[in-house]
Amino acid sequence: MSYRNKTNRPGCATQRILVGLVFLSMMGSLLGCGETSKPVGNTTEAAPGEATDVGTEDNIVATYEEHLHQGLKPDGGEMFALEDTTIVESDETEVVDLDTVDGTYEITAGGAYRLRGKSTSAKLSVQVPKDESVSLIFDGATLYGTEPLIDIISGDCVYFQLEEGSENYINSGAANEGAKPQPLIYSDVDLVFLGAGMLDVNAKYGTAIECRKDVSITGGQVFVKAGDMGIIAKDSFRMADGVLHINASDDGIQISNDKDAHKGFFYMEGGTLQISCGDDAVHAEHFFAMRGGTYDITESREGVEARFVNIWDGKLGLHAVDDGINASGKGGEKPYIHMSGGELYVNSLGDGLDSNGTFYMDGGKVYVEAPIHEGDDSLDRDMPIEFHDGYLLATTSAETAIPPTVGSYMGCRQYDLGNVPGEGKPISLRDEHGDELAGFIPERPYVSILVFLPEDQNPPELLVGEKSLEAKKS
Repeated sequence: MSYRNKTNRPGCATQRILVGLVFLSMMGSLLGCGETSKPVGNTTEAAPGEATDVGTEDNIVATYEEHLHQGLKPDGGEMFALEDTTIVESDETEVVDLDTVDGTYEITAGGAYRLRGKSTSAKLSVQVPKDESVSLIFDGATLYGTEPLIDIISGDCVYFQLEEGSENYINSGAANEGAKPQPLIYSDVDLVFLGAGMLDVNAKYGTAIECRKDVSITGGQVFVKAGDMGIIAKDSFRMADGVLHINASDDGIQISNDKDAHKGFFYMEGGTLQISCGDDAVHAEHFFAMRGGTYDITESREGVEARFVNIWDGKLGLHAVDDGINASGKGGEKPYIHMSGGELYVNSLGDGLDSNGTFYMDGGKVYVEAPIHEGDDSLDRDMPIEFHDGYLLATTSAETAIPPTVGSYMGCRQYDLGNVPGEGKPISLRDEHGDELAGFIPERPYVSILVFLPEDQNPPELLVGEKSLEAKKS
């Protein structure tokens, strides 16, 4: 049976929360949800042998060529313009009692729809005019059955509003024998998850959420489990707040647009993202950008894979069986990893930080565990490391104790443990007053420690456990 709403609903003017993104592409173009903004600030060029000031949050690194940091493009300000975190309901908000729906409930006009009850036979279909938005207010709703359970065909944007204190479930039922599993939630329009409730999306056989546009997380607690991909967001994935847990057999989050250089990016400025997966935790065709929040990868093949990796702030912890971060791409601009703030911990069995271009650091703290495979390196790159500020501590094992090329930078020091490999002992870098500058507790054995620090800084003391080690220039 098919259900179709019969009353014209108010459009996006009364329903939309303003979730705007202005993201700077490598060509200096500003991107957004249907809008652009004038750039601010100055674009600077780096002279040969010099590095430009890329440490501020108002700038973004452009590209790297011929071992030089070529220039900057200004950032357009706030990436998320969050003016509200609630849906504005009208008097005509429709309550959908899922207990009474047997078949497909069709939404054909923009507006707010409050979902309650449980069903093992109901599905939702959204097909509204392209200039109208739909708010699905989850208020104790359960959908259980064959995928897709929510099929969004047209519209401007669909908001998944999680009512405060509510628990909501979208779960796969029995498999369709002989049929390829479909996404549990499929959308051809932008998706925004918000609110203060909980949503559990469990796709036992296929992808949990697939969106052919942009996916944004601005609130709520969302738990995703998938027999294939966790979330596919073709154009972009953006997170400003809330909690997202993903457990997937393949990629955790895949941003797949490789045709448009202005798209195919991951951006996070707040909230908590935790991923356990069988392949890449996040695979973005172009940019991976982190400005805040917590990015916790407990299991993956690679913690991050993208052409350009920018970390301005936030806390990242990566566990991977291959590379921790892999900056790579075929043709076009040289890949890079740029660290200017925040804290990054990498525990990978392969390369810790692997850039097919360069690794550039001018702020923050980076801790990299020694890989265990011969031929892998804590810091693997095709061009010299460009280090200007911050603290980087990388342990090396007996198989991989090869100091990295650091170009003209002489602020790298190597500390050897001698005949007593370190394992489970805290490493602490301290200034002349005994205050800790940086430190972490490695989980695997190591024989030496590489330390990068500001070149003009007095040589600090390095403690392994309670033992003080003497530095030697590498």
